[in-house]
Amino acid sequence: MLVIRNILLASISRVKYMHVACEADIKPGLAFCDMLKHLIGSICIGSFLVPILGVMWVSARSIKLLKGPKIEFMCSCANCYTGRIGLEELIDSDRTGSFCFLSRVAVGAI
Repeated sequence: MLVIRNILLASISRVKYMHVACEADIKPGLAFCDMLKHLIGSICIGSFLVPILGVMWVSARSIKLLKGPKIEFMCSCANCYTGRIGLEELIDSDRTGSFCFLSRVAVGAI
């Protein structure tokens, strides 16, 4: 379903881009066929990586929540995980959402 959604979004984006950039009107059906011919691999890869990056973002947020108050459940694991490699600053600065978003855009562009 995510692949179909992304194909439709890419087709609509192409129609709008051609209208704004080149002042050319192309039919949505033609844009859809071009997406299926030329960009289906990139769209599939991007659609595959979006849930993976989402899981990474959710795990970073949950570790931040576990680390905050002193909860016995997995508290020592969260402290050990965030104490390694300086990930505590990254999680506390709330840059994980921006990083995941930019990663999704970069993978989709590639």
